[in-house]
Amino acid sequence: MKFSICIVPPGGGEADFTIAVEGSAIPRNGEYITVQYENGVGCYKVRYVTYCYEKQGDKFKDLMPVVEAEFVRHPYQSPEHKRCIEMYESRGHKADSYPESGY
Repeated sequence: MKFSICIVPPGGGEADFTIAVEGSAIPRNGEYITVQYENGVGCYKVRYVTYCYEKQGDKFKDLMPVVEAEFVRHPYQSPEHKRCIEMYESRGHKADSYPESGY
């Protein structure tokens, strides 16, 4: 299943970047997404999912769903991810942290 993840500042706002994904399921509101990079992870919390449809004659065709997610802190975050969070926090956006494991 193909979908896009639109990354926004903590608390929402203008899109920072978008990731095209082909996965087995679309993340739901409140779930966390981690993206593995060479030097750590990017971690994001899903704010909401938008499903778009296009009218084609008398039927509607679904377009690629868009998952809006915001930056969150993660213990294994990449240096770039950390810099983005610090930049947003310097502008007044408070980032949440990935929940600690219960294990």
